[in-house]
Amino acid sequence: MTYNRPAVPVIPTPRNGRIAAFRACLLMVSGFAVLTPIPSFAQSSGGHGEVFVGSEFESYLRYLQTTGKSRHTIWSIRGFSPGQLDALAPSDTLHPWARRYDFSRPARTGVVIGWVRPTVGFIANTAYPWGSNDGAIWAGKGFTAWAQAGFTARLGPVSATFAPVAFRASNSEFDLMGNGQIGDLKFADGQFPLEIDKPQRFGDGAYSRFDFGESTLRIDLAGVGAGISSASQWWGPTIDYPYILGNNAGGFPHMFVGTSKPANVGVGTMHGRLVYGQLLQSTYSPVTGRDYFEDYLK
Repeated sequence: MTYNRPAVPVIPTPRNGRIAAFRACLLMVSGFAVLTPIPSFAQSSGGHGEVFVGSEFESYLRYLQTTGKSRHTIWSIRGFSPGQLDALAPSDTLHPWARRYDFSRPARTGVVIGWVRPTVGFIANTAYPWGSNDGAIWAGKGFTAWAQAGFTARLGPVSATFAPVAFRASNSEFDLMGNGQIGDLKFADGQFPLEIDKPQRFGDGAYSRFDFGESTLRIDLAGVGAGISSASQWWGPTIDYPYILGNNAGGFPHMFVGTSKPANVGVGTMHGRLVYGQLLQSTYSPVTGRDYFEDYLK
């Protein structure tokens, strides 16, 4: 049976986990509101504010580099900071998507508001759950519908992106690989049900989830960037196979600090990021007992 899911699966967040995530979201939004009391603002849509890890816009900027329309840069740690995206902005409007999306650098004064275009999608799996590079979305057997929308905001060194995603999978029944377990664990991994949190199926009914997706609140000053985020990350310069982290599964809540862009250290450039976050167990995790870590919220 083919079952193509990441080693760390998309999981249903516990109720208290949803509460903690909701509080984090409010903190992100309210924190930016406190830091942005200036009434003047500009608006943009698409392009610059939607260069998420693994997105079509990120790939487009990379392709523009081959034509000299976008400046060359280091791609080893992504997502990009706002300053990096400014530097990657096309040098002119003579490129295929110029009339449709706004890749220009935002205004330097006042609040700049951008919109993450509302997007909906549908996935149909006829035999078993399958998905690839679809982030927080888990597409079970049957019909899965998902939607994403949001906004970006920026004032000087402070920037915020709120781009949540929600989905609902019909999660229809299919033949599971027998693992010898009962109860919720019968949905666990077919080969290693007591060693890995990788469910074959998320229960016996429809499955839905709200995820904060590509959301980030950050500040960039003096070459250093820091903030909180749930966005996907990509560690490595590759396009298809990341070294450590990629966007096959969704991002996880984390705090970060590092260089805002590659820094010149004389003999070359250095770009680094320190990340602190956590992953939660699913309902179908085999982890039990006080000798095992479950999560901070239980």
